[in-house]
Amino acid sequence: MLKITQIFLTSPNDSDEDIIIVPGKDLHYISFTMGGLTFPVAVLRFRYRLEESVVYDLFRSVDILKETGTLYPNHNVTIIPASKNFSASIKYLKDAIQAQTEYVKARKVIIDMRSGGHCKPEDDENYIIELERLLRLTNNTEYIILRQRTPC
Repeated sequence: MLKITQIFLTSPNDSDEDIIIVPGKDLHYISFTMGGLTFPVAVLRFRYRLEESVVYDLFRSVDILKETGTLYPNHNVTIIPASKNFSASIKYLKDAIQAQTEYVKARKVIIDMRSGGHCKPEDDENYIIELERLLRLTNNTEYIILRQRTPC
């Protein structure tokens, strides 16, 4: 049974203490690239215990190649290039969902939308509408979408 939950946070740097991200085969973490001291970097560095150079090399290669990248099978992590282009971002999200359904097959997926590069509230809503449409094509997975209350 498909379950979609949206969690609104005040800012992109809110603590994730209420969001249980425990790396393992049953959780797939999907996020847009965003360097610096951001939530995706913190998750990969401290929850997944990845070296800083590994995280930044992954982000850099994903952004340069403009391709969705994954650390599967070593880690259930998929990183999407940050883009202000709605169509491109949806394509990258679709690639990440395809990786989930065909390879990773985790029971819980966290999609971190807080660093997606979109700034207008209407863009944020359009992303969520399209993302939920994509997710309805899957089943037996719980999706948690992390959003910030104001996109920028």
